[in-house]
Amino acid sequence: MRSAIRACVTAGLVAMAPPLHAQSTSIAGNVSALVDHLPNVPRLEGVTELRLRAMADAQVDAKPWLRFRFAGVADGLAADRGGAVRDAAADALEAWVEVSGAYGDLRAGMTRLAWGRLDEVPPTDVINPIDVSRYLLDGRSEARIAVPLVRGRLLPHDRITLEGVLVPVFRHGRFDRLDEGTSPFNLFTDLPPPVCVALAGVVCDRWHFERQEPDSGDLQGGGRLSLTTGRADWSVSAWNGFVPFGLLTGPWPAAVPTFRLVHPRYTMVGGDFETVVGEWAIRGEAAYFPKRPVQTENEATAFGGDAVEAGAGVDRRAGDFTLSATLLFRRSHGWIKRPSDGVFRGRLGFTDLYRETIHQSVSVVAGFSRTFNRDRVETRVFSLVNPDDRAAFLRGLVAWKPVDDVAVEAAIGWFIGEGDDVITRFGDRDFGYVRLKYYFGR
Repeated sequence: MRSAIRACVTAGLVAMAPPLHAQSTSIAGNVSALVDHLPNVPRLEGVTELRLRAMADAQVDAKPWLRFRFAGVADGLAADRGGAVRDAAADALEAWVEVSGAYGDLRAGMTRLAWGRLDEVPPTDVINPIDVSRYLLDGRSEARIAVPLVRGRLLPHDRITLEGVLVPVFRHGRFDRLDEGTSPFNLFTDLPPPVCVALAGVVCDRWHFERQEPDSGDLQGGGRLSLTTGRADWSVSAWNGFVPFGLLTGPWPAAVPTFRLVHPRYTMVGGDFETVVGEWAIRGEAAYFPKRPVQTENEATAFGGDAVEAGAGVDRRAGDFTLSATLLFRRSHGWIKRPSDGVFRGRLGFTDLYRETIHQSVSVVAGFSRTFNRDRVETRVFSLVNPDDRAAFLRGLVAWKPVDDVAVEAAIGWFIGEGDDVITRFGDRDFGYVRLKYYFGR
């Protein structure tokens, strides 16, 4: 961990240093203030927040074969979450050095890498964990959390790319970077309060969580082969890593009621493609997860089940409009251990310890954007419909640029019902926000 941090800091300092030789340097960023309101968060009578953010991004092309980048973000929070809350946090978005040659490149440091091609819900996008609050408010690209990694790419031909990624330090997913325990986006706040026998000095009004992360020497890694054949781009990928969001196990006997959060290992094998037919871009993606650890529904246990996630989508640019639609299929199959109930079946009288569980669903993701007034005004709509669970999510945004470096945004997010997909499981987190953003250095 310390060596990874030193490497990131060194890359950042070098990127920010004044040029010693002929080189290309750029510095850009933005500052923003966002006020949001969530009227119906479970167990809270409305939440209002002020979220402040400052981001700076420095890039240095020191040599034709040597590049540095450092991007960092600082966040602040003042909120009413059933009580006054104040918090601040800072993190690196990018902090790396990259060397390149005629037949490949090598990057080391903190970074975000996107695999897959589907909008917002790509099954093979597994390298970076996400921040849920940013995912729901702004989308997946803004939600990825940087991880320390080494990436090497071989480019033996302009139509072939072989990529290998190694992540030496685990970082878990977050419901919110800012005071996660009280965040309205934290699903753990939906848990019913614990039932405790009153003991002197023991606080039993809420659950406590003990995170058990992978050991420091445990590695994550994978590879991706990308090819271009004819008019189609496609790739195959494989990954072995740890579940980014902790699975609940317990409760465990302790001085206070405690759940343990575990991050078991899993494997992904996937593929994706993209091609253009006339005015339409067509994309497809699929991933297979053998024995992937999954949270048991309504229980503080986990089990392993084979899972498949696959989807296909289309995009089209028509004048000022950009249209997109994706159909996503998910299926999981596993065996859940039963509580000991003394049931015996079969000629040999073995105890029936497991029950089979099969779940599958189809979701539809659609969206569009349009610009007006010479790109001064933009509208964007994103939606996900899960008909099996009778659940849906709709996010609409209007952005206005009164001048080139200032943007004013207003958005709403509306949930209908509650499902079990990556988005509608956050049902009852309806929100609205207004944001003022100032850009510099562009």
